[in-house]
Amino acid sequence: MSYIGTSKVGGMYLGDTKIGKAYLGDDLVYQSGPPSYIKDGLVFHLDGADATTSQWVDKVGGVVFTMKNVTLNGSGGVVFNGTAYGNNSTNLNFPSSSHTIEITLNKTNQVGLQVAFMINASNMVAFGFSSTNDYIVTKSGNSNARKTWTTGAGLHTYSVTNSTAYKDKAVMSQRGTDTWYLRTGGTFVGSRSADNALFIGTIYQIRIYNRALTADEIKHNQSIDIEKYNIS
Repeated sequence: MSYIGTSKVGGMYLGDTKIGKAYLGDDLVYQSGPPSYIKDGLVFHLDGADATTSQWVDKVGGVVFTMKNVTLNGSGGVVFNGTAYGNNSTNLNFPSSSHTIEITLNKTNQVGLQVAFMINASNMVAFGFSSTNDYIVTKSGNSNARKTWTTGAGLHTYSVTNSTAYKDKAVMSQRGTDTWYLRTGGTFVGSRSADNALFIGTIYQIRIYNRALTADEIKHNQSIDIEKYNIS
C-alpha cells in the first residue's frame, strides 16, 4: 500500500495514465485496486478468511476439508490447538517434479513433529516442522529424503519450491535433508493424519502452484501477505 502521511493513496498517475503497479526495487509499493496473488499455475488455495469451524474450501478447485476442533481468530486465521485438523479423503493430484507451496502461519508451540499441510500420496507435497529441531520439512515426489530449511516460531510467510525457500521475502539457507514417511487417509491441513503430528498455531494461507514461481513472483505474493497480516 502507498500512503501520504497517514492517508492511503487512492490512485497514481503518469501524466494522464493511471499506473497499475509501482515497485521500489523488488518490493511492490502500490497496486491499483485490491492486491491479488499470482494466478498463473495456481492449483490450490486455502484462504483463512473463507473458513468456518466445520469446513475450509479450496478457492481454485472447490476441494472441501472437514474441520475438527478449530477456532477462528477473527483476522483471517484458522487456529489449531494441538487437537484440531482438517481432512479431505482424496490424495490430491499435484505435480511431483515442479511445484511451489506457500504458507502463511504463526507457529506458537514446538512440541514434537508438527505438520501444517500434507498430501499422503506418492506425489506428496508437505510442509511441517521437525520434532527435535526447528526447521521446515517439505518434499515432493516419492523419495523419502526431504529438503529442510532452518526457521523459527512466530508469524511468517513461507514460499518453497523444489530447490529454494523464502521467508518474508528473504532467501533461506538450506539446512540439509530429513526422512519423513507417508501416512494414510488422504490430504490433511494442520496434521499428518487424524491423530498424528498435530499443528499448534494459526494458519492464514496455503497456496500450491504447479510450477516453480520466480523470485519476483514469490516476493510479490509475500508482499501481499506481509501487508495483509502485519508481518514484521
